[in-house]
Amino acid sequence: MVKKKRPHLKPHHRKARREFAERHKEWTVEDWKRVWWSDETKINCLGSDGRRYVWKQVGEALSDRLVVELPLCVT
Repeated sequence: MVKKKRPHLKPHHRKARREFAERHKEWTVEDWKRVWWSDETKINCLGSDGRRYVWKQVGEALSDRLVVELPLCVT
């Protein structure tokens, strides 16, 4: 997918980032190792949620690589 455009940082965002940097500029590597970093990616700590993801080129047709075959449900 194409990334959506976002507005540039506003002055209050810049101020908050600068204040954060000032508060933490003395931290050691050991201090930073205790931080959980996230890039807003979904992380499953307790196992899979059953979804499977694949990368697909724009315009790429469906192929076996992109499709998961589900078992037949017979009742």
